[in-house]
Amino acid sequence: IDDDEDDRWLFSEALSRTAPFIECITAGDGHEALNLLMDETNRLPDLIFLDLNMPGLDGKKCLTLLKGNPRLKEIPVIIYSTSNFYKDIEESQQLGAVDFIIKPTDYNKLCALFH
Repeated sequence: IDDDEDDRWLFSEALSRTAPFIECITAGDGHEALNLLMDETNRLPDLIFLDLNMPGLDGKKCLTLLKGNPRLKEIPVIIYSTSNFYKDIEESQQLGAVDFIIKPTDYNKLCALFH
């Protein structure tokens, strides 16, 4: 879940290159993601990567809604953000994120995340 189209594309490409057996579905913001996740005709994901800094429904608010929903609360959420502020990392963990990854600035480093 990321509002930056280039970041979504790069993430999907890196995942496809390193783990082609994994299906990656993206959403451009928290509202779109929640609509997809709440649609009972869609299969739930095994894992959610969530950006923090998004307009409208930001990552922390989205995470709060995910963890407060009986259908979605058990899905592990990893924050995937450019932020390296300790406060963001700590708050994300308190809200239920299982990990916090600072977005790599290099495509090869991004690919290395999936190995």
